[in-house]
Amino acid sequence: MRSNRSLALVAVLALVVVAPASSLALAAPPPAAAEQATSTPVLGGADNVSTSSPDTAPTNDTGAPTESDTAPRRQTTALRLETGGYALRTVVEPEENTTNYLEIPNRDVERDGFANASADVVGAIERDLAAIRSNYTTRSFTHAYESTTESETVGGIRTEVKRLESRIETLQQRQQLAIGRYNDRTWTTERFVRELSTVDAIARGIDDRFEHLENAVILPLPSNLKTRMQALKMELVSLRGPVRSSIGAAISGERDPFSVYTATAANGVVTAHTDGQLFYREAFLGSNRARSGANLFVTDDDPRGFSAADQRAKELYPWAYAYGGGGVDTFVNTTIYEVTLDNPHGTLDIYLDGRTTDAFREIQRKGLSLLPTEARGNISNGVHLQVNRTHGTGPLEVVVTEDTGDSLNATVTVNGHDVGQTGADGRLWTVTPYQQVRIAVETADGRTVTLEFYAD
Repeated sequence: MRSNRSLALVAVLALVVVAPASSLALAAPPPAAAEQATSTPVLGGADNVSTSSPDTAPTNDTGAPTESDTAPRRQTTALRLETGGYALRTVVEPEENTTNYLEIPNRDVERDGFANASADVVGAIERDLAAIRSNYTTRSFTHAYESTTESETVGGIRTEVKRLESRIETLQQRQQLAIGRYNDRTWTTERFVRELSTVDAIARGIDDRFEHLENAVILPLPSNLKTRMQALKMELVSLRGPVRSSIGAAISGERDPFSVYTATAANGVVTAHTDGQLFYREAFLGSNRARSGANLFVTDDDPRGFSAADQRAKELYPWAYAYGGGGVDTFVNTTIYEVTLDNPHGTLDIYLDGRTTDAFREIQRKGLSLLPTEARGNISNGVHLQVNRTHGTGPLEVVVTEDTGDSLNATVTVNGHDVGQTGADGRLWTVTPYQQVRIAVETADGRTVTLEFYAD
């Protein structure tokens, strides 16, 4: 399935380009039969009840929200699975007519904010050093073992794998230290996301080292060594991702600057951004992964745990499964299961831990114009501000027009952060913050309008 992911994204992007912003044709609920198959008493119902976007909600001239707008639409849902006598908890939020999403519970969020991902000399140097170090160690290994026997080369690979294991542990500690420094306000959001991009670059370099080591000998590597390498590569899952990679590209000047949103817990982080056509979101919850214990997916009838892992993913993400089964993979000597799903809105990568049966890592890519949204709006000074909202950490469209309906170019700030301009078409996609949200726009001639609402 993974070889077809790029084709799936191209198809979604094509639909994004040709579909009007209001089009929700692909957001319709799945067939009734499929919906019945995915509804389970464990989850308290499926996550896809058909909805329609309400008309613009009334506000006063200052943009103050109505009572219904300030109250959270729902509280964080704890989904439970009874397995082997254990009552297990995960945090995958149900979302209507689109994919569910792995979330940090509101009460656990310690800090959130926007940052500008843009050219940064220090960040670019850090990423370059990571690439140089990876290339140097690769060439050094090749040079050292180019004239040795295959058994000597395998011995060298074992030594290198031990060294890489130590580097991974150090990198995991580095990420956790970065989260701590961000949560205690030692670092700004810009500094934090720059560190995430550096961690991503180092993790990618380590992954490249493993690829090189696997191809360093003609014959297959000893099974125990190959198994160990695969297990260590899985440890890189929580240290790299497309959002972090895009941040690094902007820092290095390889792509245009953009606004990125992040939220953190004591041992979790969510990052998200849009590029005007697609929405990218990464989530990691370290508390959903255990370092010891039995693999609860494994049974005598299912010794690899594939069927149980597939069923668990189906329970957590029923809407995505209604359009086709997932591709489930696992890695020997680990309890990690990777599930890949293509769906009408984009692609979804889920990582489950068999010890907890919970999702601890998730990566989503979605076509913006395909998503169901809920409209809110306000009019002031002859300027109409409308937001088409989703959930907290989800995409948010800002639309600015004259009260006559003509599009307006305006500067948009979200919770005090400048996220960009609407442009000639009067539209801008960004990310919805957690909880209280304040949108403010200012036109070129100085007219302003604001809108506030509560995002759960």
